[in-house]
Amino acid sequence: MAFKIVSSNCHGLQIHKEDIKSIINKYQPICLGLQETYLKPHLSAKFKNYATQRSDFQQGSRASGGVACLTLCQIPSKPILLNTQLQAVALQIQLNSRITVCYLYLPPSVHIEQRHLDDLIQQLPSPFFLLGDFNGHNPLWGSSDTNPRGRQIETLIEDHGVCILNDNSYTHFHQASHTFHTIDLAICSPSLAPFWKFSNSTNLFNSDHFPVVLTHIKNDPTFPKRPVKYIFRKADWPLFESLCQLTPDMVDKNSIDIAVNTITDCIITSADISIPKTSGNIPKLCKPWWNTECDTCQKHN
Repeated sequence: MAFKIVSSNCHGLQIHKEDIKSIINKYQPICLGLQETYLKPHLSAKFKNYATQRSDFQQGSRASGGVACLTLCQIPSKPILLNTQLQAVALQIQLNSRITVCYLYLPPSVHIEQRHLDDLIQQLPSPFFLLGDFNGHNPLWGSSDTNPRGRQIETLIEDHGVCILNDNSYTHFHQASHTFHTIDLAICSPSLAPFWKFSNSTNLFNSDHFPVVLTHIKNDPTFPKRPVKYIFRKADWPLFESLCQLTPDMVDKNSIDIAVNTITDCIITSADISIPKTSGNIPKLCKPWWNTECDTCQKHN
């Protein structure tokens, strides 16, 4: 099963605990980031088979915002202690190589200084993912307009040479206006971009945000091939003749193109059955010192 890293604004971890379990059951993520957890320090945030790392946020006596990261216990991981005013958690996980994952929540009504975003990026060991609810609008990731937060994030991407994985899919449903927006982002180091595919859920899971899903792409090495050719000296010509029966109705067509395609398909299908083909594999290079005497000696041994 492919590795998955998921991010979701849950709009309250405690009241949506069953919905979070549904996300876990559906995607089985190695990491699940949650924004707007609304947790006070005494509240539990435990999930079976997952270790929880959290950063709670309060305004006065009321829990507001907050982020958490659930990491699959079977995955080796190590928390990263962040020195930041932002609502963020970060950790390193060990897959085929070590990767940093950081989850971030940027409230829409709070001014964020660019230096705080820059400082957060500089604290993340490369390569890294930065995911979360950014509340930024920008055509770069599919928005129809740009807001100040969107310009900030664009500057962050340009200044640090990172990539955005979003594919213009909507990630947020604004209930008051019944409109869709893209404000949940997946940013990463350039070295990670070719190996992870962005998608988002079609299920809100009783929130107003669609979970963002990053899926690891298996890039197995591909080996060069030569063009495949028919081995005519091994052909079964009687079989070919019996299969390749060209009849007048094949050319009795309104279109000359259809007639040509019909005859061609018949010939090729018959040839594929009755004539062996080369594999297309590149032959191994012969050792320069190997000769017929070596062949003879090998056979006798």
